[in-house]
Amino acid sequence: MMFDRRLRLPTQVFVVAVITATLTGCTWAVEREESAPTGTTSSSSSPPAHEESAECKWPVAQIEAHAGEVLNLDDFDDMEDLGPSENANGAIARTDDGVLASYTVAAGDTYDAIAERVCTSVYGLTALNAVRRGGVYASDDLGSRSTLYAGDTLNLNPFTIASVGDQNGVVHEHTPSFILPPQD
Repeated sequence: MMFDRRLRLPTQVFVVAVITATLTGCTWAVEREESAPTGTTSSSSSPPAHEESAECKWPVAQIEAHAGEVLNLDDFDDMEDLGPSENANGAIARTDDGVLASYTVAAGDTYDAIAERVCTSVYGLTALNAVRRGGVYASDDLGSRSTLYAGDTLNLNPFTIASVGDQNGVVHEHTPSFILPPQD
């Protein structure tokens, strides 16, 4: 079967556009419904109106909180709520200015799915919860990962590591292996 010459140029243009979009990390935009802001924090199981895609804007940083160093705040700049998904159905709370504040764990949620939902790595999520939940970045927790319980609060903000979060209703005070940024 002979390839129609009239389709050759449009096909080539389309293929180049798809390859360029893939290599530059572009994603297709998905419209979302607007939600009204409320109070100091707002709980929402769907993302706010400014979220435009169902994927993280940039590749998720492989966060490493190095012992004795200040936690790199740049690693958390691109966190956003992509909305509920399988194993990440909990509620997100935001500050008045729209910054992610905390996540309330729902039954069946997993660290991997929650981290993916908020555009960070599991290690990033663990670093944000090193004080009040423990884990690999808590120097007095021997590197064990904390179990998630429905109703747990996970911290999502590098400025509230020492004040937000709990595990099964208990607030721990682990010592992080890294230096905390200024805390609110």
